Amino acid sequence: MRTALVIGTGLIGTSAALALQGRGVQVYLEDHDLAQARTAAALGAGTAEPPPETVDLAIVAVPPAHVAAALAGAIRRGAARAYIDASDPAMWIDILAANPGPVADVLGEIAADLDETVRSLRALESADDAKRGSGAGGIEDVLRRGNAGRERVPGKHGAAPAAYEIVAVHIGDQPGELARIFADAGRAGVNIEDVRIEHATGQQAGFIQLMVEPQAVPGLIAELRERGWSIRQ
Repeated sequence: MRTALVIGTGLIGTSAALALQGRGVQVYLEDHDLAQARTAAALGAGTAEPPPETVDLAIVAVPPAHVAAALAGAIRRGAARAYIDASDPAMWIDILAANPGPVADVLGEIAADLDETVRSLRALESADDAKRGSGAGGIEDVLRRGNAGRERVPGKHGAAPAAYEIVAVHIGDQPGELARIFADAGRAGVNIEDVRIEHATGQQAGFIQLMVEPQAVPGLIAELRERGWSIRQ
């Protein structure tokens, strides 16, 4: 694969473009907001110049309501061919038939945990104190085992999981906001370890939670406030 077209240069599209660029693929960036595409290009995600007539790979990373129109437009002008992401049952039968035992074992363990959780929740409804106590114990056991499993998941680059601080920033629901806040964090010399987005019900806004090293928090907050961002305390 030598060329790729990324339609939509928000967080997902720009991340995919950066990964492709890092593997030597020539990436062309498209967005209904040309300034956002140019911002992504400035971050090294590719070029905002028009793509060639066809590319080897097209990625559509736009809001769900606009996926169909964006994909249809790319197909119409010949930049992409339709392949849209449904799983072929026959293909998955071949995959699962290669190791049915281990897959069944894992699913059996998950099913057992779910059954126990359901029984414990039902017990919590009981008027009997002993049953309620048993139900609470069952729920606590499941949660403790879940926490223990989570602690075994490797952290960044396979290292032990690290504890990060959260900086919550008010962010508008419009193109370019994610790219702008990432760029501002970069100017502060802060590496964002993880991101979560909390949408505000009924509003065209929300909060983005930036997970960073604890020592980076004061500098990040100061930089973001200086650039007009509202920080949630």
